Amino acid sequence: MSEKKISVIVPVHNTKDFIQECIDSILAQTYKNIEIICIDSSLDETTSIIQEYVNKDKRVILIEDENNSYGYKINMGIRSAGGEFIAIVDSDDYIDKNMLERLYQIMEEHKVDFVKSDYTSFYVKDGVNVNSQYEYNAADISYYGKVFSSYDRPEILYQNAVSIWTGLYNKDFLIKNEIFLNESKGASFQDAGFSVLSHIFADKIYYLMESYYYYRIDNANSSVKSQKKYKTIADESRWIDEQLKQRKLTNPSILLAVKIKKIISYSWNYRRLNNEEGNKFLDYIHDELLEEYIDSSLREKIPEYIKERFDELFLKEKPDQLDRRAVLRIDSVLKNNHVVLIGAGRLGKKILTYDIQKKINGVVMIYDNFVSQVMVEGRCFEVKKVDDIVVNPEHLYLIANKCNVLELEEQLNKLNITNRMVCSYFPVEKVFY
Repeated sequence: MSEKKISVIVPVHNTKDFIQECIDSILAQTYKNIEIICIDSSLDETTSIIQEYVNKDKRVILIEDENNSYGYKINMGIRSAGGEFIAIVDSDDYIDKNMLERLYQIMEEHKVDFVKSDYTSFYVKDGVNVNSQYEYNAADISYYGKVFSSYDRPEILYQNAVSIWTGLYNKDFLIKNEIFLNESKGASFQDAGFSVLSHIFADKIYYLMESYYYYRIDNANSSVKSQKKYKTIADESRWIDEQLKQRKLTNPSILLAVKIKKIISYSWNYRRLNNEEGNKFLDYIHDELLEEYIDSSLREKIPEYIKERFDELFLKEKPDQLDRRAVLRIDSVLKNNHVVLIGAGRLGKKILTYDIQKKINGVVMIYDNFVSQVMVEGRCFEVKKVDDIVVNPEHLYLIANKCNVLELEEQLNKLNITNRMVCSYFPVEKVFY
């Protein structure tokens, strides 16, 4: 039996410095029955570079596009694809030569609607590609190596990296379920909607713990780095909500998971923005936040490790409730967990004092990058180096340092402490200062 064709969609816009590496990596695939559909809106020399490939290899197809919407490009590629399977490669990235063959094997073996592998982030230094780190597509190892659906595991909707480009999709599945991207202008998080819809409507999903996709992190023109696009992630979330409404989706577990996904994405977006754009973003989601989250019981339904993200947005909107919420938050964290305190500065000592005075005894260890011991309530406590942490999945790692949250999160991640085990930002300092 002959191998089925794979259509590789490459959305392109002004990537003359990267497009050759991208297309070369696809042409070098060990799986040969492919077509490469380049949908291009470039205003630089990129188009002429692609045309050279078209002239040399009939598998390369160039479609010129004046729309300049990432979503429009992918949708056009899906509809015009001649293959039974769909892959997506962004034009500033590249893929391992074995990627398509390996994903095809999984598709055929397990008859799934789509398969996703992991990926590796990279940057260029002195003209050489340098791998930054291995990136997992799922937050929990239990998703890997088995067939499942979002109805089996609805939490996958907020425990997966969007990364639609690490997957291989059955075209019939996409067309039948009308799974396309939002065609909003430019490249503005439209992949989030595609990820949500594909996960919800797939009967069979497979996650592969192998990395074949190389994701560039040093492209200054990447949409995730744009401060101007402070509200696009909210627009995408509203588009997702409208899609689910139109499709009359009512499953409560799925809808709850989508809401949690929204909280996480809003929190991520707020953190990446500077103060000015961050405040604009909060203004933009103000009514939605009040109606859907603050004045509802959603907070009580979401996992503990996500509540901090909810509180971050909540307390920005209702500062009058700051003290009460923060006290309840720290009290709950200390009473319900074996807490490893990360940070022995002023905030760390205040939290430890609270723990002792209230006789909670939730803090089991203390770590800091600089301090070796700390005196609290007349007692001297040993403080160990953060890099010496021995990971214990039963512990909650509480970062007691507002100014260096992201740096400490990254340091913990390198020690194989996932963000699910970290409580990393809630404004309890207002209670203690």
